[in-house]
Amino acid sequence: MPASSAMPSFEALFREHRGAVLRFAQRRLGSDEAAWDVVSETFLAAWRHWQRRPAASEETRAWLYAIAGNVVRNQRRAGIRRLRLETRMVGFGLATDPTALTDEDIAILHFLDHLE
Repeated sequence: MPASSAMPSFEALFREHRGAVLRFAQRRLGSDEAAWDVVSETFLAAWRHWQRRPAASEETRAWLYAIAGNVVRNQRRAGIRRLRLETRMVGFGLATDPTALTDEDIAILHFLDHLE
């Protein structure tokens, strides 16, 4: 995490690169809302791993793209897991509308997974 003296540097990094990271995510996800989530998670990760940032400023954007790529992949994996879960819930007769799953439905499926 950056020290308080690093705040202007982090803010400058964010201001300089947020647009590029947003466009990167939009091209991969096709959703502005999901892309903004990627921007948020990317810069949160950059904040948490501030000491690992590249020393050379010309490598910074590549570092942020690598983080954003990981965030995009994680979002896609989560979406696939959610779709599989919804499909299984319908298959078990626990939900007729896969988009209307409740937390209880999800808990039941996890329980059934442990029985198999």
